[in-house]
Amino acid sequence: MQRPGDTIAARKIIKADNKRIFLLKGNYKVDELMSIIGNIDVLVGMRLHALIFASLMHVRVVGISYDPKVNHFLDSINEECLCNVSSLDAEKLYHKTYQLLEESTEEHDWSAVENLRHCSQKTIELLKQMINNREK
Repeated sequence: MQRPGDTIAARKIIKADNKRIFLLKGNYKVDELMSIIGNIDVLVGMRLHALIFASLMHVRVVGISYDPKVNHFLDSINEECLCNVSSLDAEKLYHKTYQLLEESTEEHDWSAVENLRHCSQKTIELLKQMINNREK
């Protein structure tokens, strides 16, 4: 989250529907955030790490781009970017979110996400090997 801008925007959205939309105000550790995100149905987001965390937790995402890195990530997990933040269409956002809520998460093909997870784990192992070899 990029404060204060994201918080201001979130509060405007919450005013429209304060029964189903929540703004988390605490400072959470990564594992706490992952657990929270893992318990939601759909994440609508434009921040890269929110989209990554949701995907890792097998939560469907509606991606809104503000930067090419968001588009690249969405492409890498075979998800389309809904729109650019400068051309956000509320009706389109509503319909895409509703569509994902209606679809079964279990039926979604998560293989691209799992491939990325595997690649990141391989990278960590390579870094560990490099560090261990350097120390010898």
